[in-house]
Amino acid sequence: MQIKTSPPYTRALVSRLSRIGFGTLLLWLVSVITTPAWSHASLLETVPENGTVLAEPPATISLRFNEPVSPVRLQLLDGQGTPVTLTHTGSADNTLIFTPAAMPTEGQYLLSYRVLSTDAQPISGSIGFAVGDLPAPVAHSLATADTGTLLLIHSVRTLLLISLLGCTGLVLYPLLFTHPVTLETWRRKWLGRLCITGIGAAITGLGLWGVLLAEAAPLAFFQEDIWTLANSTSLARSMVLVVLGLILMLLSIGYPTGLATRLLGNAGVLIAGVGLVSSSHAAGAPALIGPVFLLHILLAGIWFGSLAMLLAVTSQ
Repeated sequence: MQIKTSPPYTRALVSRLSRIGFGTLLLWLVSVITTPAWSHASLLETVPENGTVLAEPPATISLRFNEPVSPVRLQLLDGQGTPVTLTHTGSADNTLIFTPAAMPTEGQYLLSYRVLSTDAQPISGSIGFAVGDLPAPVAHSLATADTGTLLLIHSVRTLLLISLLGCTGLVLYPLLFTHPVTLETWRRKWLGRLCITGIGAAITGLGLWGVLLAEAAPLAFFQEDIWTLANSTSLARSMVLVVLGLILMLLSIGYPTGLATRLLGNAGVLIAGVGLVSSSHAAGAPALIGPVFLLHILLAGIWFGSLAMLLAVTSQ
């Protein structure tokens, strides 16, 4: 019996379609990452209110947001630019409460805040108020980040997502589909490359997040206090899971095809996926959203891996 092979034009068509699929996925990733999210935390109310003139110094200062936040930096300056000590005395109902040190009975004050939302997004701004018969100072919005830092963060985030989806797809593909034995070496080689790339992107992205929170220049990336600040955030815990998952996937290629490879690879996919979910907008969403988002990541990874393997087959 003669086995028919696909004509050259069919393989060329499949190859072109696979490349189009890759291009479409990359464009989608870039659009998702660079589009501002509407679900970030926002400031709802402050006590005292912005522009308020008070007869007496406030006993406490509070900031109420639409979701839980954690303070990164809060600074209260008087009219001469001298800092007034603030003590964080509690958090309740998405409200941060601070107690200021003794304040003069008359003066102008400017409060600058920078907090972190549950999805590790920084929110910053300022409010002005006065005590006594004085006009309140004008509060200006704080710059969220240097343009160069934002560009670097988006680029690294894109690289991390591409690497993670690629690793996920290349790990799960053999569990669902058969592929030529000759492609196994190719699959393992690219799985290793993508794992190393993803680990580097996760660590670099965490450092850049510290730069963003500190409102520093990108070169501050190498300073110890930047990493201390970054490691104090929920994003650090998420990136630990992502890196751990990528390491397990990387270790899986060191074993022959079998149980050890499947256990390491699948555990890595699950752990890295949970880490990615916990650093996304799903972190502050209802409980059901997290598993749905994780399933979405797994399915996207399978599609990505299938396209990669299809491209490899048609390129032979």
